[in-house]
This record gives sequence, structure tokens and C-alpha cells, in this order.
Amino acid sequence: MRDICLLANVAQQRQESSDTTQPVLNMRTISIRRGDRLFSQGQSGAIYAVRLGFFKTRILNAHLREQVTGFYMPGALMGADALALGQHGDDAVALEDGEACEISCNTLVGQAQKNGDARQQLQRILGQEISRLHHTTQRLRDTVAVQRVVGLLLDLSDAFALRGYSARSFLLRMTRNEMASYLGLSIETVSRILSRLQNHGLLQIQGKLVNLTDTKALHGILEQTGNTVELE
Repeated sequence: MRDICLLANVAQQRQESSDTTQPVLNMRTISIRRGDRLFSQGQSGAIYAVRLGFFKTRILNAHLREQVTGFYMPGALMGADALALGQHGDDAVALEDGEACEISCNTLVGQAQKNGDARQQLQRILGQEISRLHHTTQRLRDTVAVQRVVGLLLDLSDAFALRGYSARSFLLRMTRNEMASYLGLSIETVSRILSRLQNHGLLQIQGKLVNLTDTKALHGILEQTGNTVELE
């Protein structure tokens, strides 16, 4: 949430130093229940910073089949595409009860146009989101199935560690089916890979709880190249 809060503070400081009493940056906190949508594909008007809970973004095709496009935990920014496209390209659904901070796109862009500090902060936020998307796209394009699964687990590990939680032991809020959809794999493939990793002693799974028992070996899997990857 740091970058979002800094942007809000820039707006607040500008407001306090001006003669106007009108709000500069419209922000509100939204509470949401598990399974509900935070925003929908085609909707416009705001971006969202996750405060509590865990979310997924998805696209539904003409047959209402789901393609998961991302997972988000506290501190993550969702819906940044609305700033460029004017509307969201996917849905955001809560995987557990949570909260998100909604920020009006119109006032956000207007503030960035008027204030250099706000503009720099917005560029930083969007740059981080572009970098994340590039990283995800490259991994899904250039890696084999086992590396995709390991990459997702290590990304989650890094994200939890960044927020002060355990990097080795954490809950998977998403289902196996949602993992498979995001990684472009079948649910059978994801389940088989998780079982292989567990059989090789690289991790342990109990329900939704995952324990990464050998992170060095998991990183080694990502570093392998070629069409086949060996489990040590």
C-alpha cells in the first residue's frame, strides 16, 4: 500500500496548501465477501489497492469459461488497465473476505497532470505493474509445466516474505483449478506436478497449507533450460 498512500498524501498536501475545499483525490474503502466481484469487465472509473484478503482477476469467454489472469494480496494494485483503456479488461473476484481501497481514475489522472510529485508517483506505480505483467508473460511463454508451477509458488513465497510473513509456509487461497487456469495447464497436470515435487521432498502439502522444504532446489528448477526439466 506504500505507493498508493504516498500518492494520496501528495494529493492531501496539495489540498491543504490550496484555497479550495473540494476533495483532490476520491478514495473509499470497500468491504467485500468471498465470491463477490470487486469490479467487472467493461466497468470504468477506478483502480483498487488491496488492503485485506486475496483476489483473483479473470476473463469469461462467450461460454462463461474462466481464464484466470492474476492473483493479488494486500498491497497489490488491481485494475490499472482502466487508466489507459478507460475500462477494466477483466473481473476481480474475492477469494476470501477482504477490503480494497478504491481510487477514482478521473481525479487520479487530474491530480497527476497538475502535480509533478503525484505524476512521478503514478508513473512509479504503473511501471511496477508493467514490469510484473512482463515477468508473468515471459515465464508462461518460455517455461515448461513444472517451472510454471514452481514459479508461481516462489512468487507467492516472495510476496509473503515482503509483507512480513513466512516465505516457506503459507496458505494457497486459490483452488487447483484456478492455478491451472492461470498457468495455462490442465488441473491434472498441476496436481501431478505438485505430487512429484512432494515425492522428491521439495515441498509438503496439507490441504491448502504449503511448506517449501527445499527452496534452493526449487530455484534450481527455474534455472534449468530446455524442453525437459529434471527433478533432483
